[in-house]
Amino acid sequence: MEHIDVFVEHATVQGTCCTRREVFMAKRLYKIEAGRKLFGVCGGLAEYFNIDVVLVRIVWLVFALFYGAGILLYFVAALVLPNKSEIEV
Repeated sequence: MEHIDVFVEHATVQGTCCTRREVFMAKRLYKIEAGRKLFGVCGGLAEYFNIDVVLVRIVWLVFALFYGAGILLYFVAALVLPNKSEIEV
């Protein structure tokens, strides 16, 4: 929780006001609707980690082909993660 306190203090110093809830809500894991191939899980992960979606898809494919757990994890994430439109206020 200390890193959250530092972020809130830094945001207050910079002149932007934010609460702890806004900090937690700012970075949420979700599925995307626009540009998705199957369920939007890889696109959501790419937005969360701020990396290219192609890289996420390649890594996911490697886990799926070599370990098999990637397929199971993908479908679990598709069931558990909310859509981006469901969490936006």
